[in-house]
Amino acid sequence: MWDFCRAIAQHEGAAEAGSAPDRFNNPGDLSKGDEHGQEVSGYHRLPDGENLIIFSTKAGGWMALQAKFQNILDGKSHVYSPAMSLTEIGSKYASDPAWAKGVAEIFGVDPGQPFESYFNTSG
Repeated sequence: MWDFCRAIAQHEGAAEAGSAPDRFNNPGDLSKGDEHGQEVSGYHRLPDGENLIIFSTKAGGWMALQAKFQNILDGKSHVYSPAMSLTEIGSKYASDPAWAKGVAEIFGVDPGQPFESYFNTSG
């Protein structure tokens, strides 16, 4: 799961000094509601009305990103299913239609496959 989260962060530009994911300690560009118990310093309102989370620490941002996608894999998300493809997840997660393709390319998977197929969930 951490490798998958790193692929998201890379695609979002979290390693670029001064980028929004870097400034906001938010490697996945998570929005309000995805705090997953991590301390926040505030929110940054985007022109489309979305509120990006400003995490208090980079570690907190990483933990929230991992929790979001682990919840999807575990079937605990109210929005996403582990049987959804990355393309389907991306259409809700990101405003960029190329998001799923970009993340899948970095992670080395087919964006049309079910999300759960990316992970060895057997014992």
